[in-house]
Amino acid sequence: MNNLEFNGALERSNGLENNTVLSLFEDRDSNLWSGLDRGIALLNIGSPHLEHRNSSKDIGSVYTAVEWNNGIYIGTNQGLYFFSSNQNWMLTKIKGIEGQIWKLDLIDNDLFCSANSGLYKIFDSTTIRTSISKMWVLGCSKTKQYLIGGTYKGLYIFSKW
Repeated sequence: MNNLEFNGALERSNGLENNTVLSLFEDRDSNLWSGLDRGIALLNIGSPHLEHRNSSKDIGSVYTAVEWNNGIYIGTNQGLYFFSSNQNWMLTKIKGIEGQIWKLDLIDNDLFCSANSGLYKIFDSTTIRTSISKMWVLGCSKTKQYLIGGTYKGLYIFSKW
């Protein structure tokens, strides 16, 4: 008899809609379909991506995410969050950035956060700097000397800071 190696469980706390799995089917693309007591779930077993659920916090709807500086930054409609293996993958809200986060941009290895409350430059998970409010999109000029930001009041052009 061959021994099976246990690789962990997928359950409601980390991805399934409920814990009652009634049937399983693997399709031709190696996806695993699970018939649940209340619905159906599609599991892409070969995907390098994972779903992170933290049942102790409601982080809202995720709009943007980026891996940078040994961690993952996640922008939601509730604010900016950070987690890393250095923190045992505990999700931490970054103080000073509240409300809607529209986009996270890496420009020349600098992390910028476009949010309803402003444009922020992120230095690490505890240090930020803000500029113009209500920034929803950010770009960089071809020469990389200027940042161009879209706001509710038009475009702003400014030197990188």
